[in-house]
Amino acid sequence: MLDEQHDDAASAALALDASFDVSAMHVFAEDAFRRTRQAYEAGQLEDVSSLLGGEVLEHLTNQRQNGQATHVVVGVERIQSLSSSIMGATEQGNSLEVRVRFVVAGEIGDLPLTPDAVVDEPLRSRSWQEIWTFRRGAGATTTATICQNCGAPAPAYGGPCAYCHAWIQPGTAAWTVVELESYA
Repeated sequence: MLDEQHDDAASAALALDASFDVSAMHVFAEDAFRRTRQAYEAGQLEDVSSLLGGEVLEHLTNQRQNGQATHVVVGVERIQSLSSSIMGATEQGNSLEVRVRFVVAGEIGDLPLTPDAVVDEPLRSRSWQEIWTFRRGAGATTTATICQNCGAPAPAYGGPCAYCHAWIQPGTAAWTVVELESYA
C-alpha cells in the first residue's frame, strides 16, 4: 500500500538520523518547490542558489536559457495543489539523502523566455509529478519551521518572520537539492 510505503520511507530516514523531522521536511520540501518554481519563472535562479546543488542549478539555468520545451520550462501560472511524500532515504558517505515526490496540479501556460516574446495560448490544466533528492551532511539537524517569538509559520530557509519580523534561524537550510526527476 502506498501510505505504508511512505511510512516505511520516513521510518528509514529516522533510522538513519534520529533528528530527522518528517513534518519539517514536508514543509521545507514544499516551500523549496514553490520558491524554486517562482525563481525559475522570474529568471532569478540566483535567489535559490543556496538551495540547489551545483549540477541542478546549472541544469535549470541552461534549460531556461536554451528555452527547451519541457514541463519545467512551462510557466505555472497558479499551483492549485501541491503535496509531498517521502519516497526513501539513504546514507551516502557522510550525507543523508531523502527522495521526495511532489504531486502537482495547476494551470499552466508557456513561459515567454525573452521580453519581446508573445504567448497567445490559453492556460491549461495539468497534473504532474516530480521527484527531488535532497542531501544534507552528517550532523545537520531538522527542526520545526515556526517562529520561536510568535509561533507563526516560518520559512525553513530562515530570515525575518513575516508576522513579527523576529530573525528565524534556518531549520532545514542544510538540505540541498541534488537531483530532479519529472513525470507527466
